[in-house]
Amino acid sequence: MAMRAIWKGIIQFGSVRVPVKFYSASQEIRVNFNLLHEVDQAPVRQEMICSMDGDSVPPEHQVKGLQVSEGEYVIVKPEELDELEPEPSRDIEVRTFVDIKQLDDRFLERPYYLSPDQDPRLYSLMVATLTRLKKAGICQWTMRKRSYWGAVQALDHILLMTTLRNHDEVIPETAYTIESATVTKREQQLALYLIDELTSDFNPEEYHPVYYDRVQELIARKAAGEVVAVPPPVTVAPTPVKELADILEASLEKVRKHAA
Repeated sequence: MAMRAIWKGIIQFGSVRVPVKFYSASQEIRVNFNLLHEVDQAPVRQEMICSMDGDSVPPEHQVKGLQVSEGEYVIVKPEELDELEPEPSRDIEVRTFVDIKQLDDRFLERPYYLSPDQDPRLYSLMVATLTRLKKAGICQWTMRKRSYWGAVQALDHILLMTTLRNHDEVIPETAYTIESATVTKREQQLALYLIDELTSDFNPEEYHPVYYDRVQELIARKAAGEVVAVPPPVTVAPTPVKELADILEASLEKVRKHAA
């Protein structure tokens, strides 16, 4: 697959400046349905309607506002929002370096591959150094009129930049009341055996978007003229919890028979 750079920037820390190119390292797989009129299957379009008088509101009469109290809004003009946008820049400033083990998975958002732009020597030096130190650089930069925080680290022989969620976007675990219970040594040992039997190497090629694949199969069958019957829903009884050890033993026996 041909890779196309989506942005160029310069990682800088101290007097070191490393020109890089950004490439997408992930993509969303989803089903995009069109909304149609049931009668003639013509696409329908969205129309903005005033909630007070029911009239259609054309784009030139639409404004942005933020509600500050019941029925009261502060109107913000486009030029006012433009004034607040960060200044365009190619600089990717490394604010600090941290141990990779300190990166909290809850803050990791979207990954990008970085490749060298121009001279690759500084890039290769940064990869080798981060690999040896097992550290990540916490960076801040502006891309396409938006300010980002990110963590750059070595991935094999390249650099990987992952954008970070803001602190307020991550809900702390203390916000929820999560119950805990005491388990016996036998239950814990059986659980360890079960997990050990199910342990294997991580192979992402085995994981496919099940719903997406099923929808594509359904579309293909219907497009071929097949009449598809919808089966009745299947109800599954909840797992009884009165004898946890018995359940674990039965699960372990089932896994071992399957592996034999």
